[in-house]
Amino acid sequence: MFGSFTTVPAPKGNKNPESTPSWMDVAKSQDTPEPVAEAVPSPASYAPTTRVQQLTRNVLNSDVEVVGSLRFSDDLLIDGTVEGDISSEGVLSVGQNAVIRAEINTKSVIIHGKVIGNVTVTDRVELKSTAELVGDIQAASLAIEGGAIFIGHSTVGAPTVGTAGASAAKKAAPVHTFTPEPEAPAPTSQSTLDIDAE
Repeated sequence: MFGSFTTVPAPKGNKNPESTPSWMDVAKSQDTPEPVAEAVPSPASYAPTTRVQQLTRNVLNSDVEVVGSLRFSDDLLIDGTVEGDISSEGVLSVGQNAVIRAEINTKSVIIHGKVIGNVTVTDRVELKSTAELVGDIQAASLAIEGGAIFIGHSTVGAPTVGTAGASAAKKAAPVHTFTPEPEAPAPTSQSTLDIDAE
């Protein structure tokens, strides 16, 4: 290895060049290696503090584009573009810059960016305030922050009745839907509105 050297100015009034050490003399005197400090474990205060930082082991940055099937085993943060399908037993985090057009099947998902496609998770879906999701959700739990956009249907939790009982109850109970009428001009005469409740 190369040693470092320093330039030592000659004392004023000294005409003898032999008294000034040369760069070779300085380099030879510094050939002994400096002691290496032992690795010190980082204190807990340096550990990641947010949930995304603690869980995320894999990252697809904003300059990454994936077309096709994306499978991972642990946790993944996507901040780029994905088109196709995503599946994992881990946690998927969708960054603010992400644009995902995919069917998502994971343990849980935290969405900060844009997702177009159905989301099926075994645990939890979190839509953060910057999230935009166009698609259906099927999850054990769902959390939506104010400001998030969700267009689709959601099925949250597991039914307490069996599937046979649920289908029988569905047939027996009438389903009421609300369809708004186009806005009409206000009537000029007074009228009454009869609501037939079944």
